[in-house]
Amino acid sequence: MKSVLFALLLAFGASASATVLTFDTLSGDFADIPPGYGGFDWDIDTTVGTVNGANATALTGAPGYANGVTSGQNVAFNFGGGSPTTIQRSAGDLFTFNGGFFTSSEGSQVLTLFGLLNGVEQALTTTLLINDSGPTQVQVNWSGIDGVRIYSTVQLQWAVDDFTFQADGGGPGGPGDPGTPGAPVPEPLSLSLMGLGLAALGVARRGRKG
Repeated sequence: MKSVLFALLLAFGASASATVLTFDTLSGDFADIPPGYGGFDWDIDTTVGTVNGANATALTGAPGYANGVTSGQNVAFNFGGGSPTTIQRSAGDLFTFNGGFFTSSEGSQVLTLFGLLNGVEQALTTTLLINDSGPTQVQVNWSGIDGVRIYSTVQLQWAVDDFTFQADGGGPGGPGDPGTPGAPVPEPLSLSLMGLGLAALGVARRGRKG
């Protein structure tokens, strides 16, 4: 019984870790996100930068930057407005995109997200309506991809915070990122394993009482 419980705990620990990029280790002064931050390249189609939400809102008058912050003080945003934005895993490594929080810089817009493999859009897509009053969360858990491409219907910037992923072939993070910029998030499989572990503990206790 002990060996079964130990295996369950190992599986739970392994599957419960996802990296959350908060962008708070960056300057937050409209600078480009450096190549390799979090193990990704951020300027494939259009440049992606990072800003301090409150400062950006004060400078631009667009409320979405401050309202889009879900942790810390910084958010990432696209410089290109309606141009597509590709976030590509460095060196083509595969990863699982869990999701993130998206906010329009001002007004409302529709974003369409695609999972990529070798630059080709896969049948992994989702559409979400975002506005500037607060973040809209997307959870997709797309695995086996090497990039995410994001389209907007209008010529507006959007912001993203708490970009969450798991590296399929190695540890989280990469050059330019400490590797643990955010807290781990539970995965559905992990929660199921935890439930199995608790059930097994209950069975073991009943067995000892008998």
